[in-house]
Amino acid sequence: MILYENPYIGDCLQQNKDKVIRKMKKGKVILRLFCVTLPLGSHGLLEIYPYYELQQTWMKSQNPIVIGIAKDRQEAFLLVQGIIGEVYQKTGGFQIAEYLGLQ
Repeated sequence: MILYENPYIGDCLQQNKDKVIRKMKKGKVILRLFCVTLPLGSHGLLEIYPYYELQQTWMKSQNPIVIGIAKDRQEAFLLVQGIIGEVYQKTGGFQIAEYLGLQ
């Protein structure tokens, strides 16, 4: 798992964002955390996974790039909506990886 240097953070995690990011970098278990990633395949814009799923061996081999974190699935959907809206507003397109400087 690769954590984007300046990830988007859901509103519920704003107070504890530094603590959560530290735990993620150390690979610690975090309950009720959802991650927004760039798509693992060639289709789609973004994907949402529970954090524990990213800790599985088969998922680690995919090396997902986490660009956002949220406390629950609903907040993750709102985060995705905000990210896509921001990218479209600033670029007129949907090239999220290029917008974030990841490709």
